[in-house]
Amino acid sequence: WLLYDFKKLQEIIKFNTATNYGDAYAFLFYFNENDDESESKRKLDKIKSIWQDRKILFVLSENSNILKDEKYFANAAEKAYVYGPSSWAFREYDSILNKITQNYDKDWLVYLELGSCATVLSYDLSRLGYQALDMGGFYSRIITSKRYKNLV
Repeated sequence: WLLYDFKKLQEIIKFNTATNYGDAYAFLFYFNENDDESESKRKLDKIKSIWQDRKILFVLSENSNILKDEKYFANAAEKAYVYGPSSWAFREYDSILNKITQNYDKDWLVYLELGSCATVLSYDLSRLGYQALDMGGFYSRIITSKRYKNLV
C-alpha cells in the first residue's frame, strides 16, 4: 500500500525522480552506539565547531527543544531567531524566507529545524549565497537524549 500511495502521490505532485533530495540525518549517522564517552564528546565538539564564533540564525518552530536549552550553542558569537509554525510550515514559506533575507546578511549561519520546509529553505538559501544547515531533529534526537546530554 505504501508503494501504491507513493506512486499516486508522485503523479499528483510530479516529483522529479531524477533528482536526489537530501535529508537531515547526516549527523545522526555520525553517532555510533558503540562509541565510548570520549569519542561521543569528540564528535559532538566537532559538530559544534561549525558555528564556533559565528553568528547563528535559528529558523524553527516555537515548540523547538533548542529554546529550552542553548548550552550546546554557547560557542556561537551571536544568536537570533526566526519562528515558523509547528506544523505545515510551508503555509508561511515566503514569509519565513523574506524574514531571513531581508533581516540577516549572508554571514549568518542559518540553522534550520522546520520539518520538510527546512529542506526547501536550505536549498533556496544556498542559491542566494547563505550557508544553511537543515538539521532536522538532530538536537532533539542527540543533544537531549540521555546518552549525550551530559556531554554537551
